[in-house]
Amino acid sequence: MPGKIIIFSIVFFLSVKLCFSGSDNTGKKDDLKISFGYAQTIVHFNNSSLVKLELELFINKNLSVDYTLSGNFSQKNTFIHAPLGFVAGLALLSETRETDFSSYDYLILLLMIIPEGVNYYIPMNDNINLVSYINPLGYDYFADDYSISSSLGAKLELLPLDNFSINPYAGLKLFYSHNSASFGFETGLLVSIIF
Repeated sequence: MPGKIIIFSIVFFLSVKLCFSGSDNTGKKDDLKISFGYAQTIVHFNNSSLVKLELELFINKNLSVDYTLSGNFSQKNTFIHAPLGFVAGLALLSETRETDFSSYDYLILLLMIIPEGVNYYIPMNDNINLVSYINPLGYDYFADDYSISSSLGAKLELLPLDNFSINPYAGLKLFYSHNSASFGFETGLLVSIIF
C-alpha cells in the first residue's frame, strides 16, 4: 500500500503539471507558486490558528488553480482543511487493496487532481497584484465533525523580489453541511516562492 501511495503522488504532480504546461502563458515566465504561512479561522464554535501550505498552477498570466492544505492539531480546536477531490480520492484509494492498477485507480487519480478553486490576478503595478479567489471544493474537519466548504476572498500579492512574494489575505468561509455553522472568516499571511 505505501508503494501505491508514492506512485499515485508522483503521477499526481506530473499529471497536474502536464495538464497546464500547454496553456498560453504569454508574457508569463512563472508556472508554479508554493506558499507557506499562517491563518486564523474564526467560526463561532471553533477559532483556530492554522499552518497553511498552498500550491498554485498558472493557466495563464492572470489565472491559476489552487490546492490548499492547512491545519492545526491541538486537542481542543482541531481544524484541518484540504481539497475535496484529494480527500475523496484518498478515501477511495484506502478502500482498494489490489496491487495492479485498474481503470478504477485511474478514476481515483483523476478525482485527486481536481483543483479546489481558482485565483484571478489583477495587476496594480509591477510589484503589487490584487488577487481574488474562490474555492468551492474544500473539505474541513473540525471539532470531531466535518463539512464540505467553500471560501472566497482577496489577497494582496507584494513582490519585493522576482521569485518571492508576501501575501496578506482575508476571506469568507461557507460550510455546506455543518449542523452548527453556515459561515466563518479566515485571515492570514502567506510567504511564496514562485518557480
